[in-house]
Order: sequence, then C-alpha cells, then structure tokens
Amino acid sequence: MDHSWQKELGNSLRSIADINLFFGTNLTIKAPNSFSALIPLPLAKKIQDLGPSSALWKQFIPQDIESEHFQESGSLDPIGDSDFKKTNCLIHRYHNRVLFLPTHSCPVHCRYCFRRNVIDTPKSLSKSEFELCLEYLKEHVEVEEIIFSGGDPLVLSDSKIQFYLEQFATLPNIKFIRFHTRTPVILPSRLNLSLASVLEKFQGRFHINLVLHINHASEIDQTLLENLRAFNRQGVELLSQTVLLNGVNTYPEDLALLFKTLSMNRIKPYYLHHPDRVSGGLHFYLPIEQGRKIYLKLRSMLSGWMIPQYVIDQPSGRGKLPIFNAENFEFSGKLLGLSGTKESHTES
Repeated sequence: MDHSWQKELGNSLRSIADINLFFGTNLTIKAPNSFSALIPLPLAKKIQDLGPSSALWKQFIPQDIESEHFQESGSLDPIGDSDFKKTNCLIHRYHNRVLFLPTHSCPVHCRYCFRRNVIDTPKSLSKSEFELCLEYLKEHVEVEEIIFSGGDPLVLSDSKIQFYLEQFATLPNIKFIRFHTRTPVILPSRLNLSLASVLEKFQGRFHINLVLHINHASEIDQTLLENLRAFNRQGVELLSQTVLLNGVNTYPEDLALLFKTLSMNRIKPYYLHHPDRVSGGLHFYLPIEQGRKIYLKLRSMLSGWMIPQYVIDQPSGRGKLPIFNAENFEFSGKLLGLSGTKESHTES
C-alpha cells in the first residue's frame, strides 16, 4: 500500500517559526486565537518558486492582517453550520442530502477557510457518534446523498473511507456519494491505486463524485492530472469548486484559464463561491457587485458548459443562493443581508 502521501503530510511546516525558517520571512502573527499554519513541503516548495506575489503565497502564508481589529466583524460560523447540525458529524441543510464530517483535519490550512475556527480540533469521530449518524439516516429516508466534508475527508486512511462506505451501503435510500476535497491539489500522491481500488468497489452501489477545490491554474500540475485519470476511467465524476478571493483570482482572465484547463482535463467546473465573511479572513472578501461584474465578463470569455454556477452561502445557514441573474444585473444582495458592506451584512 502506498503511504507516500502520509509521509509528505507528516513532513509539513506547522508554525510561524517553520515558515520563517523555510521562506526567510519575518512573520510575527501574535493574535492568541489566530489560525495555525500547516503547509506540506511539496506545496511549500511550489510557493517558494512562485514567490510572494503568487496566488499560492496569498492563500497559504499567514498575514498580519488576519489579526487586525476590523476582522472582528466576521463570523466564527459564517454559513450557519451550527443551526443545522443534527449530530456531531452530520449537517442536514437540504432535504435530500447531508454533510458528513468524519474529520476536522486538513492537508493544508487555507487562510480564507470558512471553518478555520474549528479545523484541526483534536477530537476524532467516535464509534458512538457514528452510530448516532447512522440512526439519524435510517430515520430520514428522504436523504439520498452523503457529502463527505470536514476538514478534508481524503486525509482519512483508505480503510476508514472503506468502512464508512460499507456502512452507508447498508442504507437502501443512499444512492449518491460526494467527496469535497482539497487534498488532491495539495498532495497529488493521495490519488493512489489503493484509494482508486476502494472507490471502485462501490461504483456499482453508488454514483460517486469527487469535487476538487481549486482556486487558480497555478495549483494544477501534471502529476495531479495524471493521477486523476485513473479515477475518471473508473467512472468517478470529477467536478471542481472555486472560491473567488480578493487579490488572488479576481482577474477574469485567471478564472477563464482555470476553467478551460479543468474542462480540457474532464473536470467539470461546478461552483464559483463568493467568499464567506469568516472571522480572520475578511481581507479575502469582495462586494457582490464586483463579483457579479467578474462573472459577467467570464460569460463572454467561455462556452456556457465551462462556466460554474456563481453562488453564496447564506449567513442564515439555509444553503447556497445563486447570485448572478443577467436579467436583474443590478441586484447586489442587500435585501438578503449579503452585500459587501458591513451595514447590510447580518450575522446568524
């Protein structure tokens, strides 16, 4: 069994001191509640090669601005997860699908993460907590889809992923499995034959989707694309989600290159997320009006099948809302408390 990805993850930069030593920087993040650092060395080397002005640097290297006073206007739970949490590992926000959170661990700490305030809390999913999850799903037969989230579900071992799939396979109402993951971009070695074999076992039982979190074309390399081909050949549907981030990917040309590259490699652009107003990450936020102008430009640059749906997660916790309507382009989100201004934003 190939454990190289676990070795790479274990050999990571895990503190400001590690980052300063590796990059020769002089970061001094002092906020007591600041989000910890985690950058695997293969990614750190890519960031080093691309430099401080790159999209990778801005997404993963901590910044002093994270702890500035104005960040207090953000939320610790910007999409209202807590309002729809049914067990410690289950969020039921939509009628026919649930979020399953088997881990709080990730392969990297993205500085804009909407769950940055709960990521890497030490508690792991216990047997009794998972049994409560199964009981809930047995009682709610309307649920057809399990969405593995977290944290990042692909930091789980192959045996643990197989165990969860075996348990969900006993529920006749579950027809679809979806993994939302950043791991393949951060550690392409995770897409190994062992994982492919696990998913292949369940292809006849479930329709399986793998949704890759990719924000910029510089995150894609040949190793990632080659490793993904094995999963595509198996019939695993490959989708992508992207977060629109101020200062990172707000040039339409950058997004167009990303979505073309994904599409050419049989990865369907699925979601373009407006950033969440998370405490400590508001420097990535931009007004909805600006995001809509970027999206309008994309519509003139790409074929329709290459363009993801532009959405925002409502602070009320009631799920994703499409925020582009060509027939009502002036809509800014103010009526829903979703505008980019502090005055019109409502916290849950």
